[in-house]
Amino acid sequence: MTPFPLRYEAQAPIGAEFVIGDIRSLPDVKAALDGASIVFHIASYGMSGAESLRKDMVRGVNILGTENVIEACTACGVGRLIYTSTVNTVFNGR
Repeated sequence: MTPFPLRYEAQAPIGAEFVIGDIRSLPDVKAALDGASIVFHIASYGMSGAESLRKDMVRGVNILGTENVIEACTACGVGRLIYTSTVNTVFNGR
């Protein structure tokens, strides 16, 4: 179960799929990427505010999570990985 609850309903664009999982868990990431041809990695945590004091979460999501995405892309044969470093580059909450 993910420690980050969904705050609203989101609708995936045609051809995309939203998957709930924990980026810090390699098995979760591999399961999410199975069958994917392109991955947008936009997860980030704690780059400002009180969350930045949670060093375990900052490292877990931003470093370990990115390592997991790269490893899972390789293992699952994903042809393209787009890394933006923050959800704010492509998502405005709607």
